[in-house]
Amino acid sequence: MTENKEKKKLVIYDIWEITSNDRYQISRIESENIDQCVKMVLDHYVKPEFHKDANEEYVDENLIYLTIPDPDIDENIDDDFEIESNDLTYEIFVSDDQENRSFKVISGHDEFITLDENGKTKTPFSLGKLLDQTKELSEKLND
Repeated sequence: MTENKEKKKLVIYDIWEITSNDRYQISRIESENIDQCVKMVLDHYVKPEFHKDANEEYVDENLIYLTIPDPDIDENIDDDFEIESNDLTYEIFVSDDQENRSFKVISGHDEFITLDENGKTKTPFSLGKLLDQTKELSEKLND
């Protein structure tokens, strides 16, 4: 008897990075739902020590803002003291394009992130990633 597992439908999300002075698309992520997509954004773009401070603001089932507070801002600072916050926000929303399984960035990376057959995050290999790995290896050898 063969087991016929029904494959879950995956949805493609556009991921935009918003800082105090810029907004631009950084990737596309294919996941089962928006909650899983948020986890993939955190795992791929945010250092683990900042995960617990992340703030999720759901607008609806198709749009969420994920904000990572500026770690250099002390919440106990007097309100009269003005300091510019450098919070990092990710805008995550269901893409209008559910067919294109690619997102090329200027460095040559293909930042289309999906899941492998075991449910683990999978990113395509690219020349940009090879160059990053070569640079990282060179730095380790020179330390």
